[in-house]
Amino acid sequence: MRSIHLLLLLALTATLTGLGQDLPTAKAVRQSGPVQIDGQLNEAAWQNAPAHKGVLPLGKREPPQDTEFRLLFDDESLTIGITCWEKEMDKLEARTSIRDHGGVCSDDSVELFLVPGNGYYYQIVVNTLGYVYDGRCFTDPELKQANFRNALLWDNASEIAVWRGADRWSVEMRVFYASLDGFLGFSTPWRLNVCRTESRFGYACWAPVQKGYHDLEHFGYLQGLELPQDRFTLDATKLKFPEILLGTNHLQLNLPAQRDGQKFRVLSSLRAWAPGPLPQRSAHPGEFVSRDGQLTVEFEFNVRDYEPLQELVLECQDVQSGAKVLLTTHLFRVPKPFAVTPRWTVFFGSEKEVLLDNTIRVSPLSARGTLRVEVFGASQTVPQLQLNHAVEQPGPLLLGLPMSALGWDGCYRAVLTLDCDGGKAQFNQEVSFFKISAPLY
Repeated sequence: MRSIHLLLLLALTATLTGLGQDLPTAKAVRQSGPVQIDGQLNEAAWQNAPAHKGVLPLGKREPPQDTEFRLLFDDESLTIGITCWEKEMDKLEARTSIRDHGGVCSDDSVELFLVPGNGYYYQIVVNTLGYVYDGRCFTDPELKQANFRNALLWDNASEIAVWRGADRWSVEMRVFYASLDGFLGFSTPWRLNVCRTESRFGYACWAPVQKGYHDLEHFGYLQGLELPQDRFTLDATKLKFPEILLGTNHLQLNLPAQRDGQKFRVLSSLRAWAPGPLPQRSAHPGEFVSRDGQLTVEFEFNVRDYEPLQELVLECQDVQSGAKVLLTTHLFRVPKPFAVTPRWTVFFGSEKEVLLDNTIRVSPLSARGTLRVEVFGASQTVPQLQLNHAVEQPGPLLLGLPMSALGWDGCYRAVLTLDCDGGKAQFNQEVSFFKISAPLY
């Protein structure tokens, strides 16, 4: 019986070894010189990295066009350069210009999948316009439902650029280890897959996947990567940002920390998100020290524009070594700072006030100011009623306009102006309502 068990074990080992040999291996080499993330792969460092050529068609389609990628690494990041040859550059399709929109995956695009052995795998997709879709999913298949529900809660802090030439387009991605939840521990070799979507023809992958791009079992292997040890002492997997409002926000974040007494330098940047490399981060004054298994980070920043998608980048560096310990991006849109709605469309003369429901959603540090109201008759250019109301804090505000100040029946328009944040922010809205002296029967 023991001999049978041994034979079965040897057979299983041989089978698994055979499966491993059937899976491709990509080699990363240490970066020998500077690489500017501009999508062009024209630095000398790229020539030292082997080109991994060819992608396999996924499903029934025409043979994929030539595609290759190269891998570089240093002490902070893994950089991949992907070149996609294209016979008809004018027919490339990139209709999606929205961050994290699923349409990015349907455009002409490339996808990078990384499995660093920490319980997650990471997906980064970029189309030919440089717009990005990304996600972090559990590798455990039992957590599949949570996978896709929570995937978009992770925003990668990678540097990505796209370049278009006469007969090819190419992508450079610099993926920082500090953005890949190293607190949970990396294991080697990493698994990876590189995919190309040709919108006119279909899908193709470097790894021999069978169930689609997310078929982890058939991902290839990443060799040569030398990872820094014991650096990633902060856990960002449970990091939750509060709602961010227009104006000055006071941010306090708590991060689980492995080492008490470790000193950190905290840097951040804020901008309207745009394709391309990350913006330069600015250091906040002082040092932040982990205590009782936690690092508390506090700083203030000012949001001036509520319309575009905003990108807040947070970086924590070890003071002693200067190395990145954590790098994360938070994408958000601030809510509309000021909204007004008349309580009714028609007000009767018997009512004492015209009631206007105001909602002020400005940060508490910036909310103090004045709400000015001007009421005009239908054809008036001079206001029939003017009043000012002091604003002390954000939230709902019910404003009553005296009915006695409105002389005749008809349509009125109220122009409301909110001045706040010391006069640095101003918002306007106009609403209309009717006044009727008595109910109509």
